[in-house]
Amino acid sequence: MRRVAWLGAWLVTVAAAAQGPAPAEAAEREVVLAWALLGPLSARYEAAHPDVQAARRALDEAIARADTAPGAVDRAQLSAWVRERIAEVDARLAEMRASCRGGPPDVRGAQARRSALVDALDAIEAHGRFRPR
Repeated sequence: MRRVAWLGAWLVTVAAAAQGPAPAEAAEREVVLAWALLGPLSARYEAAHPDVQAARRALDEAIARADTAPGAVDRAQLSAWVRERIAEVDARLAEMRASCRGGPPDVRGAQARRSALVDALDAIEAHGRFRPR
């Protein structure tokens, strides 16, 4: 549960930094962040776990908002933003490895978060937006 709190704090911090873009781009960022939250939870828990179900609902709600958000998404700007999130996760992974502080669940969670962000980046660069399957 503590890891979920840390990840939630990360999500709030990153979302607060996302207040400058157009509504459509902010909505796309929200989808990416929701996906990045769901990845580590899904790697750790079964689909029926309450945290996974809550994260799935948050993702579905973010997608619904993104589908109706006005304006256009700047693909290059959104891609750069996702790359920054990947760099943050890479830095956290390096810190965990260097300090031997992160146990296997922590490392797996960070790796799952990174994988989710890379998936989002690939889709954004190919299609200009991200909708997880």
